[in-house]
Amino acid sequence: IRNHLRLSNKNKLISVIARLQRWKGQDIFLRAVSLIAKSHPDARFCLVGGALFGMEEDYPDELKRLINELGLTDRCWLVGHQENSRDWISASDIIVHPLRIVDAGAVVLREAMVLGKPVVATSNGATLEFIADGVSGILCQPNSPVDLADKITKLLDNEDLADLFYKFISIWKV
Repeated sequence: IRNHLRLSNKNKLISVIARLQRWKGQDIFLRAVSLIAKSHPDARFCLVGGALFGMEEDYPDELKRLINELGLTDRCWLVGHQENSRDWISASDIIVHPLRIVDAGAVVLREAMVLGKPVVATSNGATLEFIADGVSGILCQPNSPVDLADKITKLLDNEDLADLFYKFISIWKV
């Protein structure tokens, strides 16, 4: 996947992997990305997921327009629904879960944590059951692109922190 996206080792890939629906907050992520892009020119961003089950079929087009409006077309991809979400998690350096409202499952976050990926998630719903802020992941305020950008930047600027999460999860898996 990283080869397909033409990413080098210096490129950090930050991804949201979720069905495309407004409550999942992909637009919040894109607004955060526009803030991060200025200070991290080597960072790349990906939205993995599609509008499924006939719900919010116009949302992907809305996200494409937002990517264009924010000037992110050269560093942010909307790749649609992918059967191999685990491969996309593995290819990513950080997984983001920017929900507007409570999510009962947060399955992608759990998968990311099992694969040793640092996660940034909104502080609501199921995430509070398994993410201790600053210990097993980073929590941010819902609906806040500024706070989300700040928390992602914290990980990009501090590789030791990302490694700390990896070590915590490695111990947790045992």
